[in-house]
Amino acid sequence: MDPKKQSVQKTSKCPICSSLRPLSDHLYEMAMFCTYLDNSNIYSGSDGPREVHTLVIGNWLRLAGQLESVKINAWKYAGEDALWCGTAADRYDIDTKIFTKYSTALTRFIYICYALEETYRFCSSSYIEFARNNHKDLNFKRLRKPSVQSAFLVDQLTTSELPNSFLHIIGNLNFYFVKYIDQYKLDTSGLKGVTKESHSYGLHLVRNLRNHIAHGAFPLMNDFIDPDDTYIISELINLLLHASRSATIYIQALIKRHCQNFKSHEYLAIEGAYGEEFDYFLENCTLKYALTLHLTQPFCLCSWMDSGNKN
Repeated sequence: MDPKKQSVQKTSKCPICSSLRPLSDHLYEMAMFCTYLDNSNIYSGSDGPREVHTLVIGNWLRLAGQLESVKINAWKYAGEDALWCGTAADRYDIDTKIFTKYSTALTRFIYICYALEETYRFCSSSYIEFARNNHKDLNFKRLRKPSVQSAFLVDQLTTSELPNSFLHIIGNLNFYFVKYIDQYKLDTSGLKGVTKESHSYGLHLVRNLRNHIAHGAFPLMNDFIDPDDTYIISELINLLLHASRSATIYIQALIKRHCQNFKSHEYLAIEGAYGEEFDYFLENCTLKYALTLHLTQPFCLCSWMDSGNKN
């Protein structure tokens, strides 16, 4: 059997991966969770202090979850040859299909990165408080970048504070990231000093991938990819999908640890309401739900009232 096809078959039959919600549902669920939380923290950046809201984190995740397609029209600037040459026409049709899927995965990942970067800023005050409490420790080195601060905070989490199937999800990302680096020989200096055993390892992979995209190193279309090699493109799409899943998992862990309670008007209104469906919501929508909301289950924040009425 073709090893490429064999790899795809093994992935599709994985019981852990099969237990996960589709990525778009996962993203939207976390977006709703951030909205119900409606927490805020003060972040002091180079432009001065400002409020950072879980609502904004949720808005980026909602965009990512609702994203259906970034349409690429390979015919848009096609010459007249395509009208008469069947081979050229087929090529334009294939390019439209392939690069629409590719651009959609890339755009979704970028949206999630915006949510992740806002999460870094949301958690920065927690790191500063930790640093203030440990400033007398000679071995403690104060970190300046919010992204590195968040990685530090992730490494302080216990295994029980990490989302379910955390190691498996990050392992999937690492599998495709290693293949990606081997294929394109890209810079991984951002991983210097990071151990694979650390909880934050996957977060550093996401950060490196985001930097490759921001700095123009990530392979785009015809510059680095032969459009005829659909396997290579599918590998990049898989990398982006697993990076998107992993980034959201890290957002879940950080938000769960560094939020105190639910403060939105919607949540408070439900707390004051009477009915089995409201009790069902309150029993399930707790801070602990952040560790399992990526799993397929009866409770869902976008349809909880219907589910509650059935109980």
